[in-house]
Amino acid sequence: MQILPNGDIQLPALSIADRDVPLASKGHFSGHVVIGGGAGRITQTESHLEMNGILCLHYRPDVREIREQVRFDWFDENGEVFSHYFDCVAVHQDGTKTAFAFKAARFATPKFLRKLGIIRAQAVALKVIDDVRVVTEQDLDPTEVHNAWLLHGMRHPDPEADARAAEVVEDIRGIKGLDQLSREIGLGARGTRALFRLIAAGRLQQAELGRLSPEIRVTCSAAPANDPVLLEDPTIEFAA
Repeated sequence: MQILPNGDIQLPALSIADRDVPLASKGHFSGHVVIGGGAGRITQTESHLEMNGILCLHYRPDVREIREQVRFDWFDENGEVFSHYFDCVAVHQDGTKTAFAFKAARFATPKFLRKLGIIRAQAVALKVIDDVRVVTEQDLDPTEVHNAWLLHGMRHPDPEADARAAEVVEDIRGIKGLDQLSREIGLGARGTRALFRLIAAGRLQQAELGRLSPEIRVTCSAAPANDPVLLEDPTIEFAA
């Protein structure tokens, strides 16, 4: 959701998943998260691990676009055709596509991995994707998850603060503390939130590892990595 300058509310775009994830489940978590620029787009997730993973991917500077629940039709050794749904596919800045399977470690069994290996081989051969990654709860960095949720909570624009923050960071030379830049902006917490949005957009980058905080040190990026505009016509195309 986005509140427009005239006070109107713009709702997020609908999910472009190839199948809907049931919201009601007695056995596992399921939910929606809104990602993308402007009002964003609804993204369906089938586990808390999946939600955290997709959010982390969304805020990685090398990822340009994400689509969830992507269908791919594959065949077994008997020639029988089945439909598989990748939890998400990320399109990177260089145009390569990586499919992700988010799986609790106890379910990432040898049988599952063998089946996924067959699916991967067929999808790569058809140039549908370039690779497949299996992600368990052991693979997600708690710091990256924290940072992704923090940036997500700061995503709503503040035109005055955003404009002032862009002016201040234009003159950055070397490394500066986020708190120092916030003081230069002069809008208190609004300025700090605007700086976090510049980090999300790739205009600023961390100069040190760790959790994002108002005291983190940053430097200006040579070129913004993330396009904040939501793509209305997704560029991901998948063969059946």
